[in-house]
Amino acid sequence: NPSRRISGTQSRDLLVHAASEALSARFENLELIEAENHFDFLDRGRRFLVTVSPLRDPLGIDWLIVVVLPESDFMTRIGENARVTTIVMLGVLALSLLVGTALARRIVAPITRLDEAVDRLVGDANPEMIDKTSRFVEVQNLTRSFNRMASRLSQSMQEMKRELAERQWAEAALGESEARYRTL
Repeated sequence: NPSRRISGTQSRDLLVHAASEALSARFENLELIEAENHFDFLDRGRRFLVTVSPLRDPLGIDWLIVVVLPESDFMTRIGENARVTTIVMLGVLALSLLVGTALARRIVAPITRLDEAVDRLVGDANPEMIDKTSRFVEVQNLTRSFNRMASRLSQSMQEMKRELAERQWAEAALGESEARYRTL
């Protein structure tokens, strides 16, 4: 008779049979299940997730609704999402490294020009003005200060050279005068 009820443990369907056995092993008396329960079981090397909920009404229905879901059905999607997230994170990391490197170079280039100008200045070269092209206010201020310093240093060096030339001329004139005085 096709309309006769059979126990889940007597089912020919392997999954229904395994889920029924796991349910019976988990609960001593199925009639005592009053609330929704969740558990998992292994069958033939695969993990299954189970939700069992009682369904009762005043007309006499007293059923258990059992939902069995292979863990792989949703873990596959979670694994795929984790892989996509990892790839996106690595891409963002690579992009941030590229942007950071480019930004660092833009910041360091004008400072490097300042450093080279200071090295030339220390090496007894004539003070030179450097270009103030930078988008960073701090670097512009530093360049402006360097150019002021280089200009003042250049003026001081020119003044010192002029004074030195005057002293050399005065010493030469004094030497001539002294030589003439001795010959007298």
